Amino acid sequence: MEIPQGTSTPADKKHVYSVWAIPPEDVGGRLKRLMAGLASEFGGPQFEPHITVVGAIGLTEQDALEKFHSACDGLQAYTATVDRVATGTFFYQCVYLLLHPLPEVVEASAHCSGHFGYKSSTRKFNAIFHSSFSFMNSKRWVFLLLFYGFDFVDFGAYMSWIWEGVASKLIGRLLFGGKKCEVMRFVAFWECSGGTSLPVEPPFTYMPHLSLLYGDLTDDEKKEAQEKANILDESISGLSFPITRLALWKTDTEDLTLKSWKKIAECSLSPK
Repeated sequence: MEIPQGTSTPADKKHVYSVWAIPPEDVGGRLKRLMAGLASEFGGPQFEPHITVVGAIGLTEQDALEKFHSACDGLQAYTATVDRVATGTFFYQCVYLLLHPLPEVVEASAHCSGHFGYKSSTRKFNAIFHSSFSFMNSKRWVFLLLFYGFDFVDFGAYMSWIWEGVASKLIGRLLFGGKKCEVMRFVAFWECSGGTSLPVEPPFTYMPHLSLLYGDLTDDEKKEAQEKANILDESISGLSFPITRLALWKTDTEDLTLKSWKKIAECSLSPK
């Protein structure tokens, strides 16, 4: 049967994929117990313990697999070390273990990001906008809602990343008439007549972390969950463990139940 022009075949269909670093089984079991303890009190979906290496990129499955295996080839195992339990500002970074940004941890992400088409060390985020919202009359404009902080997202020719905090607050104030309004977790990339360009150069582009709890909690609830995590596992801060495996996951960020999330492939890294 002939496929109508403009119709995508299953092989051509793009999904959202992420590359995860997988902790060893003993550490994974320890983390699962901690995560279950938090979820029993604060709710949230279940997910596998992981460190996001490359996050939220739209690709066909075949392309994702090819890039994943290319990234794994020759990549050496490395060590991750927990700094402390921290809290974030959105669903996918509600409560997490902040990891030390050791060179080998950051380099592993940069290596994999490069194979997926990103240059993570020097990229700038350019927000192009106009105070009168004239971008709505632009020939081309893209408004992207991102769920993965400090990760890269590919939407066709538009590749952008966001920096939580200063850039977010600044954009919010400029877009909304100077009001003290924070635009949280999204990036606007507009091309418009009369707009102004604001380059924002963050101090870093990758925040290694291992999420413990997904959810939309209040600040007080997040603080309680943070304290609970430290009680449930008093020695979690300072924990070091080897990363010897990476996994490619299909991660639809719009599915907050995570029921559609699925592991596609896994690889073992070369020993040091």
